[in-house]
Amino acid sequence: MMHKMQKILLSVFLGVSTACGTAAVSAAVPAAEERQVNAENQAYWREMLQKYREDDQVNQVMLVRCTEGSSAIVQFYQKQTEQKNAWSLVFETDACIGKNGAGKTQEGDTKTPLGDFGVRHAFGILENPGTELAYVDVEKTTFACDEEGEYYNQIIDTAETGHACGGEEMYLYTPEYNYGIATDYNADNVYPLGSAIFLHCKGVKPFTGGCIAIGEEYMKTVLQHAQPGMRIIIHEEYADQSSEEMTAGAAETAASASASLQETEGQEQGIDYLALVNKLHPLPDGWEDALQTVTLENSVGDTVEVEEKAFAAYEKLRADLEENDGIYIELDSARRSVAEQQEIMDDFTEKYGADYAAKTVAVPGYSEHHTGLALDLYFRLDGEDIYYNEDMVQYPEIWEKIHAKLADYGFILRYLEGREHITGYGYEPWHIRYIDSAETAKAIMDEDITFEEYLGDYRAPEVEIDYGTSGLYTEEELKEAVTQIKCSFASWEGCELHSLRYAGDEANNEENLAWLNSLDEDAHYVQAAEFLGDFHSPKEAAGAWNPDEEYRDYQWWLGRTDDGSWEIVSFGY
Repeated sequence: MMHKMQKILLSVFLGVSTACGTAAVSAAVPAAEERQVNAENQAYWREMLQKYREDDQVNQVMLVRCTEGSSAIVQFYQKQTEQKNAWSLVFETDACIGKNGAGKTQEGDTKTPLGDFGVRHAFGILENPGTELAYVDVEKTTFACDEEGEYYNQIIDTAETGHACGGEEMYLYTPEYNYGIATDYNADNVYPLGSAIFLHCKGVKPFTGGCIAIGEEYMKTVLQHAQPGMRIIIHEEYADQSSEEMTAGAAETAASASASLQETEGQEQGIDYLALVNKLHPLPDGWEDALQTVTLENSVGDTVEVEEKAFAAYEKLRADLEENDGIYIELDSARRSVAEQQEIMDDFTEKYGADYAAKTVAVPGYSEHHTGLALDLYFRLDGEDIYYNEDMVQYPEIWEKIHAKLADYGFILRYLEGREHITGYGYEPWHIRYIDSAETAKAIMDEDITFEEYLGDYRAPEVEIDYGTSGLYTEEELKEAVTQIKCSFASWEGCELHSLRYAGDEANNEENLAWLNSLDEDAHYVQAAEFLGDFHSPKEAAGAWNPDEEYRDYQWWLGRTDDGSWEIVSFGY
């Protein structure tokens, strides 16, 4: 909250009353931290509230004070009925704004617009809490359209419009869209000036894609007060700065914010504990020079190297599991240097050829094990080391107990089941990742999202899988083939996979087998399988894809080897 003297000043200049009919609501909501507001910012807010004092259509005003990066302060005012045209402060709270700060100019810049905006309507996944605004119930067919065309910058029901929308599938975003208000930013729906600027509930991330996010109880309170004339005023504010400093600071903040969440959370001098390393994102420059590690020997005599803070957290996790659950975990592997990975790649290339090496060995520089923060576990049971993957997966009840305690020590489960198209890897109950924040780890684990989704501020839709009917393959065998396709798809940057379906046993014939084997002179495939899939290409032109297009019945051809493993041999139309 503001200092006492500042509240008195606002009351004098604006007719603000802090003792009003909404005091009970305010008391039920926790107060924000104390802050300072310089004189120039005070004058701006006085001007904005004064602007609507005599306007009978406006009874609520929300002031969004963008303070730094993706942080803001929200103050919500209600016009009093007892004391004509006096404003009453309902609550003040911290808020999140766009990932790249404030100053929106176009679609996809992940910035929050600045200005004075009205409201269109309310919406929510949860039941209407009693608002006077028109309320849209968010269903599985509710989308926020960000595509050029007649539905741009609108919330639509695809079942009613028949529009195959590639925009935001709103039903997937809980708690963010449990309650929300659509602003009238870009009121004429002009593409590509920006779309879907909402006031909504906070999620697990400390930023948004351009909206304003506040706690769910605050959002519910807003809806219970809101009337159609409500205004949302968004302003850039830098405490204790002159107007010249504010102008320069705004540009600096927007530039620095683009470096994303990884520069604002979980970072210490040396390495960034929220660094993303996967098939699309390489190990950051200078990482290996800055890394501080610990080396140990595990129960089977292997040497394991791990980042020092990750190791300390692992030791605490290990002690907790031993003492309270009778589970004895060990470290199988952790850090592997880029040079070591290159040696493996070179060795496989020399022995088996470049194509085989590319299929089986991670590209040097793109393995999470380079960080020293990725740990592969195994466990000991009745004095025996349960070490091999095929053995470890036989004990889901043990992994469930291990996973339940990961977040308490700053770890997350890295490769989730069914998310291969996002992470690029199949489910690995033993592969955990240290992120140096129990709070963040709990948020990720509780939301059941991938690390990529957390850092990228998006949620991938569920992929519909149709295994059809097969007399050749079991469903488990077809699942293994699907996993191969999804892992490969994770490298198709910006694409969104929607569905995969087995094309049928008739694809396994002599002609197709001969064709698949002809594509790789070293291959000897004994069975074939075809899958058809639908996916959406990136909004901007990328590689071979047409921009922002739905590809349907896209073909994936897989060959099966003597040992029963699947390999993707060809894909396309």
